[in-house]
Amino acid sequence: MKRAYTSLVIFVLFMASLCAMAVAMTDSSLYRAQLPIISAESQPSSDELKMALAQLLSRLTNIQNIDKDPAWADSLSHAQDWMLSYQYIPASNGSAFTLQIDFDPAAISRLLKSKGQNIPTAGPPQRFLAWLVIESGEQQQLLGSASPYAKTIDTSVKQSSIDIEWPLLDLTDLKTLSAAQAWGGDWPSIDAASKRYTHDGILLVHLSKGDGDTALWTSEWTLKTPQNSVDWAFSANDAASALRGGMGQLSSMMTQGVKPQAPLVPQAPLPVSPVEVVVYGIADLSALDGLKNNLQQLAPVQDIEVVEVSPDEVILTINAQGGSAALQQAIADQVLTLVKTQSADKNIPSDALIYQWAL
Repeated sequence: MKRAYTSLVIFVLFMASLCAMAVAMTDSSLYRAQLPIISAESQPSSDELKMALAQLLSRLTNIQNIDKDPAWADSLSHAQDWMLSYQYIPASNGSAFTLQIDFDPAAISRLLKSKGQNIPTAGPPQRFLAWLVIESGEQQQLLGSASPYAKTIDTSVKQSSIDIEWPLLDLTDLKTLSAAQAWGGDWPSIDAASKRYTHDGILLVHLSKGDGDTALWTSEWTLKTPQNSVDWAFSANDAASALRGGMGQLSSMMTQGVKPQAPLVPQAPLPVSPVEVVVYGIADLSALDGLKNNLQQLAPVQDIEVVEVSPDEVILTINAQGGSAALQQAIADQVLTLVKTQSADKNIPSDALIYQWAL
């Protein structure tokens, strides 16, 4: 009996330690930054640590160009004091790495509090039931989990505190809710169709393209919970970017610790401004096309102009929603083949973004 009791105690302590580890892992992921780099060194440089901390603080505070804000300069200059651990993760193409840095949650929380910022929290994921309807011409269609547009949304929330559930769109669903009713915002019908699913809120997404070859795609969103509802929208050159941008707004609010039970304040559309980007290592037209294709997939990118092509560098002007900070963040998050670097060329403007093409 004593042996059985001892085994039970050990098992309980073991399970408790696993739970504590799980909570710690969930919390620490909020305080993690990732940077694409060309090669793995023995330890991150001071510039890399500063860039990583700026990326993290910008995400947690929604402050654009935080690396140029004098109020944060001293903290960024001591980035090494906030770091807990780091690791180099090889890219799938084998020619670059991702530098992943975990910062001290307690220290970052104290820093945010001292600056009058909200301290992010990591609760259980919120499960939202998503009704996605697309309009083409005057026809509407409900889309399920197999749709490429649904997969774009799923990909956008993989590292957020949000779970997306998709309706089956079987006969039971379609008898209760039609595409026209979903497009028209018929909430009694939407609520009735949603009752068979377990969720914390209903996410209604309208996707459409304006008239004309150069028209933008727009995703319009409504999140409804038992307490309230909130609307926002995001426009971009292509459907995937419009969906990623809209989902990014919700993910950003959730990362801040804002729960759907409290009123959500959607971000106002950010202004579009030109950003000069210099890229080294583009050897041929095929590489240039690859670069442009990568950049065009980013949510902030509205259009790209190739200003100059030479054997050593390519100079682009990119009109980006949210300007330089939003573009730089999007590149860091999604384009592992672009590695931030520096240039000694005095003819390059000081505010230009400079990268090395790593393919």
